Amino acid sequence: MADDQSTQTPAKLNNATSTTLEPFDAWKPITSDKYCPFCQVATEYAPFPPEKPPAPTSDHPRPSKLSPRTYVVLSTPAVMAFLGASTLAGGHLLLCTRAHRPQMDAVDAHEAAELGRWLRVLSAAVARTTGLLAWNIVQSNGAEAAQTAFHTHFHVIPKPKGASASASPGSNFGRGYRLGLDHLTAPTLAQNLRRNIAKMVAEMGA
Repeated sequence: MADDQSTQTPAKLNNATSTTLEPFDAWKPITSDKYCPFCQVATEYAPFPPEKPPAPTSDHPRPSKLSPRTYVVLSTPAVMAFLGASTLAGGHLLLCTRAHRPQMDAVDAHEAAELGRWLRVLSAAVARTTGLLAWNIVQSNGAEAAQTAFHTHFHVIPKPKGASASASPGSNFGRGYRLGLDHLTAPTLAQNLRRNIAKMVAEMGA
């Protein structure tokens, strides 16, 4: 079984192969382009039409292409989205540029438009998939702003019913109690997200 992201040590990361990811949000900086987890996802997963996602049996979205397993739900020439390896809630997605852009000021105009376009679609798809009608969208730039992986990305984080800042201090805006991704439920969750993204594209005219 592949190492869970929470158990990977710096020594293991230094010896990582091209198909091994660094942990996503372990609250330590990831500054090396060579081991950028987002770039490795972009390299391994080619674009597919959002309105016609690959079948679950297809090799295209196969999670085991990378370690830890990666569940891609959106893959276009400009942007990608996948389930977070360190999650605050079921359906927690990461949306990133396909090209390596360390912070938002490095994103070009086309990429910025694509990020905005797909944040809208992903928000609707996450709400429909999870049944949760509240969510956070979080994006950080720079270590002082709590950015740990220096590749531009957004978090779309559904909020469980009854959750509130007062009831769960620090649980908003990307911070809180994180769990490893449940690999038993992740394949079905990713499949349902891809399916609902396709529906949102049709319904929203995206």
